Amino acid sequence: MLSLRWRLALLFLAILLAALAVIYLYVVPQLESSLRAEKERALAAESRVYSRPIVRDVVFYADARHVRAVVRQAADRSGSRVTLLGVSRGTLGRQTYPIADSTTEKGVADLQFQVAQEAAQTGHTTTGSEPTNNGRIAEAAQPIRIGDRVTRVVVYSTSLADVQSTV
Repeated sequence: MLSLRWRLALLFLAILLAALAVIYLYVVPQLESSLRAEKERALAAESRVYSRPIVRDVVFYADARHVRAVVRQAADRSGSRVTLLGVSRGTLGRQTYPIADSTTEKGVADLQFQVAQEAAQTGHTTTGSEPTNNGRIAEAAQPIRIGDRVTRVVVYSTSLADVQSTV
């Protein structure tokens, strides 16, 4: 038979483990979700601020070299990766394809840019995240219109590694 001291110690340990389980199962996921949403909102704000030169050049049909330079400049100013995607319409519906990217990495191929598809469909700024080979990234897609049609989408993306390491 266990002494009263041992029973109290085991009861205290059980209460402590239950408290830690509640924190891990309830608080941590909400914190991560909140931090991810905040990062996505910040990217959406950046996309509205830093996309103006890109929009101007796309609307006035600047040459490809100049557009790539403006995309890199937007990335430098925002501190995020910037990708300009074209929007085509065909038998498969609206599809996006890369035009310019601020990075020289070959990481565009492993990105689906689902937020760009959604922005092209809705015509509104869209945010989200997606997994990559290097961890999750947050994305914000800003549609660019010529007339009443969305012809391009600018996607701002950044790593969520700091969110995951914080939590």
